[in-house]
Order: sequence, then C-alpha cells, then structure tokens
Amino acid sequence: MVSFGCLFYIYVLQYPLSQMLPDAAITPEYSLQSWLNAYFFVLLSSVIFISFMYLGLDGSSSILDKVPVFNRGSIKKLSSSIVFLLTSIFAFWSYVMVSYKIGITIYADFDPLPLHITGLLFYGRLLLQPLVLTYIAIGCSASKNKWFIFILLAILGGWVSMASGSRFLALLFSAPFLFLFKGMNRYFISFCVFLIFVTIATLTRSLYLPYVIGGDYIQIYANDKYVEALLENLYMLPISYIIYRPLGMGELLMTLDYGQITSSFSDAMQSSLAYFFPSFIQPSDVSIKNIYGLNDDAFGGYSLDMFSIFWTSFGGNWTLYILGLIVIGFLLGKTYRLSVLGLTQLGFQRLEFLVFSLLFILAFEGRGFLMPWLFIVSWIFSRKWLPPFVSRLIK
Repeated sequence: MVSFGCLFYIYVLQYPLSQMLPDAAITPEYSLQSWLNAYFFVLLSSVIFISFMYLGLDGSSSILDKVPVFNRGSIKKLSSSIVFLLTSIFAFWSYVMVSYKIGITIYADFDPLPLHITGLLFYGRLLLQPLVLTYIAIGCSASKNKWFIFILLAILGGWVSMASGSRFLALLFSAPFLFLFKGMNRYFISFCVFLIFVTIATLTRSLYLPYVIGGDYIQIYANDKYVEALLENLYMLPISYIIYRPLGMGELLMTLDYGQITSSFSDAMQSSLAYFFPSFIQPSDVSIKNIYGLNDDAFGGYSLDMFSIFWTSFGGNWTLYILGLIVIGFLLGKTYRLSVLGLTQLGFQRLEFLVFSLLFILAFEGRGFLMPWLFIVSWIFSRKWLPPFVSRLIK
C-alpha cells in the first residue's frame, strides 16, 4: 500500500498540485493522445514493478512465521555517552565530506578518493546513519534523557542538512523523531523538525556552501538577486519541496515526447549494462540534459521521474525496459525480505519500515543499479550464522 500510495501521489497528484503554486513554471501543452499514452506507460510500469516486487517477497505478507528469532529481546537503550559518541562521529563524517566537497547538492566536480572511500562516505550517510539513529531513537523512546537525545539528533540533522544542502537528507534525518516520541506528538514534532531541516538545507545552498566550494558557485548561488528571491518566499520552501521534489507526469510527458533514446538495440543494450556497471561500460544514450533541451555542458544538475530514469537508462527499448523493471522490482522485494529476516533474528524488526522506505526511495531516485549489490549484502545479513557471530562480538 505504501508503494501504491507513493506512485499515486507522484503520477496523479503531483503535477496538478505543482501548477497551483505561485511559482509554477510554464509547461508545454500536450495532446490528449500524449496524456493517454503517458498514463498507459505509468499503469503498465507500475503493475510490472509492483508485481515483481511482491514476487520478491515470495507472494506472502507473513514472511516471518518460520524465522528462528535470536533471543536478544527488544532494542536496548544505549547510554547517553554512547549516543553522544555516535552522533559526534556522524557529525565529523559530514565535516570530512564538506572538506573534500563530497555529497554537496550543488557540486559534482569533486576529486574521488581512493579505495571507493567516496562511495562509502556518501552511501554510508544516506543509508547507514539514518538506520543507526532510528535504532537509537527506538531504544531511548522511554528514557528519562529523551530530550537530551532529541537535542543531539536535532543538532546532527541540522548540521547534515547544512553540510549537504540536501533536502532529501533532511527528510531522512527527521525520520528518527517518529520513533523517539509516542502518540500523536511524534508526528507533530517530526514534521516540525523536517520543516526546519528543509529550510536549513535550502538556505545553505546560497548562504554557506557556495563559499565552501568557491569559484563561480559564489556568483551563481550567492548573488544578491538569487538570495533576495529566496528569502522572499522562505515560508513556501517546505511546501514547494514536498510538491516539486517527487517528479512525475510533467517529466514523463517530456521524456516520451523526446522520442528515440538510442539508435539501435545494441546501443540500448550497452546503456542497460552501463546502468548496472557504470565503472566498466560507458552509456550510449542521450543525457537527461538533452531531454530538457540543453547541451551536455549546460550548468547544473537535472533529474527526471522514476520511470523516465529507467526508460532512458535502458535505452528507450521496450524489451530491455520491462526486463529492467522486473529485475529492480524483484530485487527490491527480495532485498527487503532478507533484510527483515536478518533484523528479526537480531531482534531489531522495528526497523523494517525504515528499511523498506530507504529501498523504495532508492528506486524512486532511479538508483536501481544499487539493488544487486544491496541484495548480496542482505543475503549475508540474513544468514543463520549471523546472530551467534554478533553475540560473540557483543560479549
């Protein structure tokens, strides 16, 4: 239901809501036939993706019936000193990333570090840190030091939002507050924290990060007119993010209207392989900037909706596109299932919703190329030898 709800919002509600905002961009007009083709494309893609994701769950909603649970009990509360140490490490983590200009939303020209350290820093902050912070929040939800933990998590989330300029990370780092508090208060507090983090992430793109990066970025993002326009509509920033961030029908219509993505089946196959193995194979399709009507050297980063990214990544070929959706959807479901098996064996099953959310967001972001590798990690994580191994480490 979560997947259906997200897809319904992205491809049905997002576009009309975006046209209601005061800063709505002028969009091209499309014929009725174009709209019908686009909705057929969405419906077919959604059915394939959701069906094979469900198949990856073995077609069952009760996947934990026969799981041998490791007797660790519920998630335990960590001491305040341990929480302070972990949040300090994560804060230093973001400091290192800022120092090397890694993971900054407005900048992609950083020099990669050896031994794939860049990827470990980036995806560690994206995936590992929110899970650890959620574990902390669950364990401390009944603690007398709850508000001290709240302050630590709030400072860390604000710093990460500032260091990255990423409103997506602002969303992830506000998620632990849903588990730190109980009742209806948790929704109000986490939503308020999310609004604050989003505002920080947006302001830092003009008031802080350009000066860290230097060069032309100061003139581009920190000029007087840009900053003035940003501050005038400050109250609309969180609302604009919620509506504009999940790209949907407008981008899909533009993608389908573009036409041929690759010139032959072999080029489409090359693009498909390059999607999963970018370090070894170069893609031969058009770039996202081309679809926007821009040259490859145009300034800035551009993105498309979930299905548009997959359509272009698999070369605009129907056969490869359907196969790609099948693989990504199936591996998403299977990875989630194996992750939950591993969490349950360790007594951490309360993290399962956050795990699914992270996996689905990766697919929504077009990062399906991570699914094969995450599947391997989840398979290792779900093995029966893991609980005794973890037990020996704890002792």
